[in-house]
Amino acid sequence: MTMNWMTSSQSSPLLRKVLLAALAATSVFCAGTSSAQQAWPNRAVRVIIPFPPGAGAENAARLVSNHWSKVFGQGFVIEAKPGGNTMIGAEAAAKAAPDGYTLFLCAASTMVVTPALLGPRSPINAQRDFVPVGLVSRLPFFVVVPSSVPVNSIQELVALARTKPGAVTYASNGNGTAGHLGWEILKRQIGAEITHIPYKGYAQALPDLLGGRVTTMMADLVVVGPTIKDGRLRALAATSLERSKFLPSLPTMVEQGFPGYEVTVWFGVFAPAGTPQDIVTKLNAEMRKYLATPEAREGYEKLGHEAAPSTPEDLRALMASDGEKYGKLIREANLKIE
Repeated sequence: MTMNWMTSSQSSPLLRKVLLAALAATSVFCAGTSSAQQAWPNRAVRVIIPFPPGAGAENAARLVSNHWSKVFGQGFVIEAKPGGNTMIGAEAAAKAAPDGYTLFLCAASTMVVTPALLGPRSPINAQRDFVPVGLVSRLPFFVVVPSSVPVNSIQELVALARTKPGAVTYASNGNGTAGHLGWEILKRQIGAEITHIPYKGYAQALPDLLGGRVTTMMADLVVVGPTIKDGRLRALAATSLERSKFLPSLPTMVEQGFPGYEVTVWFGVFAPAGTPQDIVTKLNAEMRKYLATPEAREGYEKLGHEAAPSTPEDLRALMASDGEKYGKLIREANLKIE
């Protein structure tokens, strides 16, 4: 049995008014929803970083966040959530509403290395939980030795390690960091033992390096630049594929006979999975535009970074390639974070 609630001959004026009012309300709601989506952002956006306040990552985040604030007319507020090998901040960002009002700026280690080291205990899956917005910057690394160590190139350092197995030591700022994994990659290329001495941070490692209690270290210029300049440390190589603009006369590892060797730290911006694509596109377009300016390049150079504009697709591909490289190393070396 069918029931015809509305015909031209039987409908009451009251029923018609109710239905017309409902249709009008629906139209207003749809128009309001569309307007709200187009108006993003209509309130402050938080940018989570998984590092302590005052760290280099905060300054890197602030430069691009200030640009977004100017362009979009809303605050982009830095929120530091350190701890748990950067996983506390990562998990908070991954669980945030995918509405464009939470972003996440982190280093490669958070998205690639730490989840591989943690294995099933990792609270995030980078490919599943995030969408890339784009690269922000790269932080080149350099191999250094105290001026008292009688080597002037990577080849000479390797020869020393082969002559005295286990006697050559390297400092790092902790297990699973770039300064640790970079040496593990090199050890597999040279087939010689170099002993790892992990520290809680560069602040603890640097005095022992300068005092000659460890042989070498791989770090960025924020850490080692002043002591290279005053002669207490000697730079042996840049670990990027191309020479760094910061030390353009210094040969790369590739130039010194180690094909394909590259260890750099990159910083990128991500959003929770499900964030509308048009918001990601807007953020990326403005970030790329800014990072290509002399103002941005100068700002990041003061931090020891190199501005590195990219597309979201570029960043996704970089995550995949780094994931393969470091994942294989971590499995082969049986590296873990306890």
